[in-house]
Amino acid sequence: MKKVTLKDFLDGVRYNDVRGIVLRGRGNKTNFQLGFIPQDEFIYEFGDNPDVHVRNLNIKEVLYEPYRIILRLKKPSKVELL
Repeated sequence: MKKVTLKDFLDGVRYNDVRGIVLRGRGNKTNFQLGFIPQDEFIYEFGDNPDVHVRNLNIKEVLYEPYRIILRLKKPSKVELL
């Protein structure tokens, strides 16, 4: 897990072949976390809650769990964090 601030994404970060996005809130007494499936080593922990906008992705399903949301994509996609 990599601890970051929003300043770490001024230039953008891009990932290829992402199949799912995991969002974790503060309800489990941790900071906001953003992760990518299947590359679960790419997990970011933010000190603050960032705004998350999901655009132009074909989402197959949305799974709601306590303190976690998983977006499963219809096909592997390129995701860019700005």
